[in-house]
Amino acid sequence: MSFPSTGVIDDFNRADSATLGASYTARPLNDIASASLDIVSNAATSGATFESNWRNTGTYGPDTEVTSTVKASFTNTSDGEGGWLATSGMLLLRLASPGTASVDGYSLTYEGGPDMGYVATFFRIDNGVLTGLGATAFATGGILAGDVFGLEAAGPTLKAYRKPSAGAWGQLNTSRTDSTYTAAGYIGLWGQSWDPTASQFDDLGGGTITAAVSTDVMLPMGMLGTSRV
Repeated sequence: MSFPSTGVIDDFNRADSATLGASYTARPLNDIASASLDIVSNAATSGATFESNWRNTGTYGPDTEVTSTVKASFTNTSDGEGGWLATSGMLLLRLASPGTASVDGYSLTYEGGPDMGYVATFFRIDNGVLTGLGATAFATGGILAGDVFGLEAAGPTLKAYRKPSAGAWGQLNTSRTDSTYTAAGYIGLWGQSWDPTASQFDDLGGGTITAAVSTDVMLPMGMLGTSRV
């Protein structure tokens, strides 16, 4: 099955606002992010803080995908002590009880900057606590404006994808297997940046996915067997 199999559900093309609108509720991960993402120049923007939203119009799944386009190239800022402060984006799916201390689900975080490298990491969310799942997938070539990231949950299998601004979709590293949360859930976005123009989401996509199924097709009389399609 090709990725993605669903389309854009919000292009964020509307007037600047301190919220994303009535279809979203702030802070799916409760106290991890401080406020709602903003609409700035037709993009969902975190500003120089932690901000997040979940789409409250209904659940998807249980087999689900979520995608979003990077609006501005990721940067990093020196912390003044020899380290770096990264820009981050997070895609969320199979969220249960979002906005509460008992929120569960899965996420893909992609983060970094030109002076510290770029990584993409799977997490499971248990009562608001993020637990890393396996090795980290590295996004080579930077995280640039126009790149698209995606997260897919099909049964117990999680897959991460990236489409460079000048390239085709490809899977990031290997899949992960986790059967903790298998029910339908909400999708969401989470952003953090020390550069107020860096963590911006555009063209949110996603929805329920359906795997291809083989079916028996009866052949005309005189032909033996069945055909698989």
